[in-house]
Amino acid sequence: VKMHLKPSKSKKKFKRRTTIVKANLNPTFDETFFYELQPRELLLEKTLVLIVMDYDMTSSNDLIGEFHLGATACSDEYRQVWRTILAHPDATYTHWLDLELPSLHLQHRQNAT
Repeated sequence: VKMHLKPSKSKKKFKRRTTIVKANLNPTFDETFFYELQPRELLLEKTLVLIVMDYDMTSSNDLIGEFHLGATACSDEYRQVWRTILAHPDATYTHWLDLELPSLHLQHRQNAT
């Protein structure tokens, strides 16, 4: 799983990725990542993009799906999840979100404008 906090001038500072789980058709990613931004209000303008890939050693990696939380999220639900997370920064938040193929995310964004 790759994570990007966008928009960002520094690619390395705001990119994260989980460890690769090999030989497992149902991997679990129980990892915590931190982003430090000052002032905190900057997060209202950001979008956290999570990209889930299938890692292949002998061929190219396959995109399973992605979702966007934040300012450019394609649904009200995802924007609300982002606002809830920001409102309670020290709380643990668990919520299931469906992955989308990138083409569907672009289609939602085009329809919203």
